[in-house]
Amino acid sequence: MPALRFVRNITVAADFQSQSGNSTVPEATATGQRKRSVQAPEERQPVFASPKLTTIEGTEPVARATGTGLPLLRSCSPGSPNVKATGRSIVTGVRFSCFLLAFTCSAMTLGQDFELRAGGNVRWLKGNMHTHSLWSDGDNYPEMIAAWYREHGYQFLVYTDHNTLLQNEQWIDIDKNKGGRSAFEKLTTALPGDWVQTRSVENVAQVRLKTFDEVFERFAVPQEFLLIQGEEISDEFNKHPVHFCAMNTLELLPPMKGDSIVDVMQRNIDAAISRRERTGVRTLVHLNHPNFGYAITAEELMQVVGENFFEVYNGHPGVHNSGDELHASTERMWDIINTWRLAKLNLPVMYGLAADDGHSYFETTPGTAAQPGRKGQACGPRRPIETYLQEALR
Repeated sequence: MPALRFVRNITVAADFQSQSGNSTVPEATATGQRKRSVQAPEERQPVFASPKLTTIEGTEPVARATGTGLPLLRSCSPGSPNVKATGRSIVTGVRFSCFLLAFTCSAMTLGQDFELRAGGNVRWLKGNMHTHSLWSDGDNYPEMIAAWYREHGYQFLVYTDHNTLLQNEQWIDIDKNKGGRSAFEKLTTALPGDWVQTRSVENVAQVRLKTFDEVFERFAVPQEFLLIQGEEISDEFNKHPVHFCAMNTLELLPPMKGDSIVDVMQRNIDAAISRRERTGVRTLVHLNHPNFGYAITAEELMQVVGENFFEVYNGHPGVHNSGDELHASTERMWDIINTWRLAKLNLPVMYGLAADDGHSYFETTPGTAAQPGRKGQACGPRRPIETYLQEALR
């Protein structure tokens, strides 16, 4: 199996140029994002120079950030040839579509050479960490979502409905939900017998949503397909969405609110860390889609202590991963964040995640909705899946 190799102490070729022409670490202005006093786009010099495209050992071009920031591997997968990534400190990012960079987070240390290779005591896994069902604003039943991911070769799936855990008894109108009668009929066809429970209340047909434990018992397969309870902590500040996914939580983590975007982020992270320390349950929290509503800037996210993960890619078509003429893309934000965290703020590297953010399970036209199936992988030791996912991501 091909390897992914990381090499230390290679200086990136170019320096950042300030608008005055001096070589320096730039102000991390995300080109016109909210609350920024910047020049009009046509007058503004780029904060980051255009990335140089470099072909390394026969791979497709790799975008290397110029300056003291981190190089960005734009596309690597278990099927890629040997890839050697170089940078001044460590390489943090590989853009996968639905992946968990579990093993890397525990293996990476500054100034250390290491190689990631599937085979022997490690393997590639594929999973999705951001998933919605009819428990919130998805359009399908949780068991049908589990079946889809299992049948499509995924090894893990995290349910992350908005401010909701798949617990307790929940009945919904069969017809008046996002999936409607069509989703119900597909459910009863796929799972005949007594699995589906219905009732009539005041002449309204209802169906009971299955809990996480029920879905887990039927669809999880030891060492092959893991289901994980999570939630999307859906907070806001002045109508700007600030959302986090919490993976592996037994208790609901409520939105904490705050006095600013940074304060909202920090309060939610602090609450998750406090809960983890109090209960011993290893919950991972990551920030979702920072460009959703252009709510969160690189300058804000870089300040948060204890937040080591954010979604550099989100599969929902309305979250603006690529930014626009006034807003940085999430990839560019990633460079800004880690340049400042390493060079100025003395904070750890922030790792990029990618997820489906699945809502729409019946739409078949690619790219038109938040659909499942953005392929991605993670690599980890041949131990129980849940053990290394929890340990390696801490």
